[in-house]
Formats: sequence, C-alpha cells, structure tokens
Amino acid sequence: GAYTMWYGGNDGTNWRILRATSFDGKIWIKEGVCLNVGGRDTFDSVHLVYPFVIKDGSLYKIYYTAYDGKGHWRIGYADSADGIIFKNRKVVLDVGQGNALDAEHVHTPVILKQGGLYIMYYAGYGGLQPAWRILRATSTDGINWTKQGLILDLGQPQDLDSQNLLPGSVIFEEGIFKMYYWAHGNNWRLLYAASKNGIDWEKKGLAL
Repeated sequence: GAYTMWYGGNDGTNWRILRATSFDGKIWIKEGVCLNVGGRDTFDSVHLVYPFVIKDGSLYKIYYTAYDGKGHWRIGYADSADGIIFKNRKVVLDVGQGNALDAEHVHTPVILKQGGLYIMYYAGYGGLQPAWRILRATSTDGINWTKQGLILDLGQPQDLDSQNLLPGSVIFEEGIFKMYYWAHGNNWRLLYAASKNGIDWEKKGLAL
C-alpha cells in the first residue's frame, strides 16, 4: 500500500544510500540512511550512488555504484529482510582488464530477473577510446556475474549519443525489452532503444 524510494544523498562529503516512503508517490517521508559508506580502504569507503533494488523472494537485493577513493567505480551488492537494514555487502561486478570497455569503471546497474536468470545492464568506461557505453552481464544467483560485453555503443559524431551512454531503466513488456538511457552528444538527453532478446538492440531515438 505504499511506495518506497532508495536514493543517493550527499552531505557535502560523501554519497550514501537513503530511503523514503510515500502513500501517493508525490509526498515523501525521508527515513534516513539505509546503507552507509564502508570501512576504510573498502570498495565503497567514499561514495554509494545509483541504487537499484529488486524484491527477490523474501529478500530485498540492492545493487549500487561504489567508489573506493582510489580511482575506480565498482558495482556493489547488499541484501535486507525489511528493505531498511542492508547487510552482506560485497563487490559483484569489478572493473575489466587491459583495454576492456569497462577497464576503468563499472557503473549504474539496472537489473532484470527472468525465470532463474538475472540480467544486468551497466555502464562501462574504458577501452582504447574511453567513454561510457552500455554493457550486459548475466547471473544465476545474482551474486556471481558473467560479463557478456557491449550491447549499445556510441553513435555517429552527429548523433545525440555520440559521446556517452548510461542505462537508465530497462523493462520487459509485451515480449519486448525497452531501454531508456542517458545519452550525451552536445548535451545530456534520454533516448530509447528496443530489443526482442535483450542482447541485440535497435536505437529508437529521443525519449525526453
């Protein structure tokens, strides 16, 4: 009977994950921090942002973007029985190796679960021409992920997504995967893409 929002909040020094609830989706009651920065020298010791939460059986599972203060963003995980106190935090998606497209950062996880398969769309930064691009990974348990590589690349120089792409939201509706993504050309905008299998995507253009 209520809406729950998990969001990133900054106190001027650190980003943390906070929670708010609402009965109408318009007026929200802030409930404070539900996932604080980690201990010294941990993967999430400085910033936690862009939470994505799914209810999976009896657990709330949160995936978030974490910064270690040493130059890398990674994707972390924690779970909770009540959606308020999250425990068991760990890195579930690390940066890639060498010249991989995610060799410097992995960021902005979006999670779908279909049957027994978890699907993650995320932004990777790296490669020989570093930029944010959208990549995909899959898992059978939501913890151990297998990277499957690039699924949405930069557009042409004149396109609205010529410089950076990050996933915003992915839904599966009427047999179609629908992605709304952040795109940077000469400015930031929201664009839309569609796919029949979640792997091969067709860009559809401007959404907002």
